[in-house]
Amino acid sequence: MNDSPIDLENLRKITGGDKDIEDLLLEEFISSSNKLITELKENYENENYKDLKVSLHSLRGICMNLNADHLVELCQAIEKEEIEVLEKVDNFIEGVIEEHLKITSYIRDNYLK
Repeated sequence: MNDSPIDLENLRKITGGDKDIEDLLLEEFISSSNKLITELKENYENENYKDLKVSLHSLRGICMNLNADHLVELCQAIEKEEIEVLEKVDNFIEGVIEEHLKITSYIRDNYLK
């Protein structure tokens, strides 16, 4: 069983297996996704649900590049919610943050040594 939160097959196709380019793109993923998680937290805390959905949409997009399916699904679930219901998404937000941490830690531990 594969416990990896990502599948780099798509990334390897894009880079032609060039490890240096893969590392560069993984580092960019970590940097960009960290910024989006910060925005997501701020938007949620400030009850700015419109911008929260924008942050989630952007995060979902970059996660799709790494086939980070679980995080993509979490983002998608929140994106689909109506604005009024978003006030009740604490567990989903926490899940997004936890899954993001899992992915970035996995990348650092397994690919960026």
